[in-house]
Amino acid sequence: MAYAYQSNIAIEEDKRGQFGIGHYHLGVTLISQGNIEEGVKHLERAQMSGPPLAETYYMLSLIKLSDNYGYLHCRRIEIKTIQKWCNVALSIRPDFPEVYMMYYQRAKLTERSITREIERADAEGKLSLKQQEDYRNAEYYFRRAKDLYRRSILQTRLRYRADINIQPDLERITKERLMVIHRLGDVMRSLKRYRQAYSYYRDVLAALLNNVRTLIDLGKTYCLAQDWKPAYEFLLNRMRHVPEAQWHTEANFYIGWMLAGGVSDANQKSRHRVR
Repeated sequence: MAYAYQSNIAIEEDKRGQFGIGHYHLGVTLISQGNIEEGVKHLERAQMSGPPLAETYYMLSLIKLSDNYGYLHCRRIEIKTIQKWCNVALSIRPDFPEVYMMYYQRAKLTERSITREIERADAEGKLSLKQQEDYRNAEYYFRRAKDLYRRSILQTRLRYRADINIQPDLERITKERLMVIHRLGDVMRSLKRYRQAYSYYRDVLAALLNNVRTLIDLGKTYCLAQDWKPAYEFLLNRMRHVPEAQWHTEANFYIGWMLAGGVSDANQKSRHRVR
């Protein structure tokens, strides 16, 4: 396959002088075969020779994200480069949901890295000013991705209104948007904005009724907020009716926490009334 592209590129460049689209397809083929370094060189040739393709900038962003996976929270130059390429890709092709996912990945890596740092440094989970700033940055990118996904869903429906084959694409984009909303809930919980976290998790559960991961994270948020009454109602009305949650270790941990917290809170109120 790569040899065929190279032959066609040579022929087209003899005629035109430049053949950026050919270099893009060759670069993607080499990357899919594991030859990342050579593939990136051809993507860069495609970028320089044109015409500008959103897919070229997306692939370059994806490679840079992969190269820096786990370190984006501290590599500012790489972050700016990825953002710049994503913005260029979106300016060329606004309805490009794969690019929107880059915002999600960038925010997710930031949020996870900060959380690990907090867990190592401080058992109480207190946020430094720098960590709060990074969480707010993660929040910004999640919100950006959520809005872009919504726009993509609307544009796809309008553009292909009569095409029944768009349903798989719509389902994929909707699922990815729900992932972003869930992570927004995670960020709100980390910032101790529990009411907002509730809202995001409930939005996900409205679409995915028995999503165990979201049920667990909502239960965890009730526990951290010490919001025992809605926690108990949530346990009775939702969690215990999901078979997968009944056997899930983490789910049972938070169920126990909810019950223990509610009993402790009731005992404290009882003592106050007696006094």
